[in-house]
Amino acid sequence: QEAIKEFQVVTNNYSAEFGRVGGGVINAVSKNGTNELHGVGFYFFRDAVMGARNAFAATRPDDRRQQFGGSIGGPIKRDRVFFFFN
Repeated sequence: QEAIKEFQVVTNNYSAEFGRVGGGVINAVSKNGTNELHGVGFYFFRDAVMGARNAFAATRPDDRRQQFGGSIGGPIKRDRVFFFFN
């Protein structure tokens, strides 16, 4: 999620570069490095205590999730070569 810069779903009237596709086309553009060092970090915590139970279930599910990550991008050679890690 942190690596996507632009996301587009085209369902009709798309250009010839996509051919004759039935349904739709999904375009995703990833981020890239810049001349300055940029980065982001995240931590997502989910616990069963905060979740609601299903109306037909006797107990709550044991749904625990801990996700963390980040991305960083910057220059290797100014105005020429960049890096981006996610």
